[in-house]
Amino acid sequence: MKSAFLPLLPALLLASCAAPGTYPSLAPRPYEKAAPQTAPPAPPAVSDAGLIAQVDGAVARAEAGQGAFDAALALADKAVAASDRRQGSESWIAAQMSISRLERTREPIQVALADLDAIMRGLLLGPPSADRAAVEAAMAKMGTMDAAQLNALQRLIRAAGQ
Repeated sequence: MKSAFLPLLPALLLASCAAPGTYPSLAPRPYEKAAPQTAPPAPPAVSDAGLIAQVDGAVARAEAGQGAFDAALALADKAVAASDRRQGSESWIAAQMSISRLERTREPIQVALADLDAIMRGLLLGPPSADRAAVEAAMAKMGTMDAAQLNALQRLIRAAGQ
């Protein structure tokens, strides 16, 4: 034990021989501190007429498809109401076919939502844009239309007894 302490003894004795006095602080000086990081100012948002035209086109295509959906919905309602709900019967098959036609008429709204989603993804990955609010509003409108179509379709599927 003595032999392990012996090499440390001279270092301890020398450390106690420091001259008394005031020494400068080792704390960082004010000019050594890092400057506060401020975010660079965002560039002004500019509206893109081409992007707005794409959004308006997607909305117009979906709204045009709504008419076809409404017509197919009326036919499917009649076919389901006329069905005797016995699987395999002629009226049941006619109701199922009208429901299938109704499902196909949902394509314009689904394509519009996919297009708007791609546009929004581009806006989120790019620089700030003044068009984001317009895309969000169009997506909300198309989402409401899609939900209404889906609810009508599911109502018919339940009524047809699938």
